[in-house]
Parts: sequence; structure tokens; C-alpha cells
Amino acid sequence: MGADDALVNAAMRVIGANHYLTIGTVDPDGTPRLSPVRYGRIGHRRLCWGSMPSARHSLTIAARPEIRIVIFDSHAEDFQGEGVFLAATAAEVAPDDLERVCSLLGSPDPETFRGDSAFRLYQACITACDVHIGRFHPVCSDAASTSGKRYSSPTSRATHASSETRRITVSSWTT
Repeated sequence: MGADDALVNAAMRVIGANHYLTIGTVDPDGTPRLSPVRYGRIGHRRLCWGSMPSARHSLTIAARPEIRIVIFDSHAEDFQGEGVFLAATAAEVAPDDLERVCSLLGSPDPETFRGDSAFRLYQACITACDVHIGRFHPVCSDAASTSGKRYSSPTSRATHASSETRRITVSSWTT
């Protein structure tokens, strides 16, 4: 397996194994806004979540659908973490598409997101992906030279950390 395949596998593993993501939007006044949400996925390129349409991130998405997303395993040991930084286009799922999307997600009745319901279903279609890999990941350039090194304290270990973030092409993902 080549480095690109390993990075795609890492991205798919992170997206598939986690349940929460953080959405980054920009308020009309230019203030960045971060919002954690529980998500489901359709394949690895489409992420869905329920939100109130009056939530600030929902209002911002309606006006400006370009968002950023970060997903990571917060339980990973030091220098073992993986994460993805995603660019995406987000929108409320159209009412006539709710049944199909809910079926693909295996989620509740589409009526949960219609009419007088407090929630709507949103989706993000991933357009770009940067994969963050820990320093001991096989494709990290200095893994071999530092893997056996011992450090006297967490601070000195952190000083020598060299995790990497690399861009991968999402158009080549099969799912």
C-alpha cells in the first residue's frame, strides 16, 4: 500500500469511527463559529446531522454554505492521533429527499425533520480533505528516526513531535 492509499484509509477510518464533528462557519460579521454536532454518514463523502434551523450555524449555512469540518479521536494516546480537516458544502436536506437520505442513514422517521418539528436534517458534501497523522504513522516522514527515542518529560517529547497534515484527493474515494 502506498502513502496515498494509507492516507485515504486513515481519512475513512477517522470519518467512519467517530460520532461527533465540529463545524466551522463564519458569521455575517466575519466572526468564526465552531459548533459540535453528532453526525451520521453516507459513504465517506457525505455527512449528515440534525439541527434546529434557528441555530447560528444553521442560519449561517443557509446564507453561506461553504463550511469547514474537523473530526478526530479525542481518546488517542499522545502522538498517535489521526484527524481530518474537511472543506465541504452544506445545506438542509430538501423535503422531497428526506425519505431517501434517512433510509441511507438508517435514521429515524423523516417526519422527525418535517413540518412543526424543531429539527431539520442537514448534509455536508466533502470537497477537500487534509489528513492529520501522528508522528508514528507509517507515512510520517520521520517515524523511523524518532520511534525509539525516549524523552525526559512530556514537554520535551512535545517539542520533538512532528506530526503531519497532508492533502488527499477526495474525488478518487470510492464511497
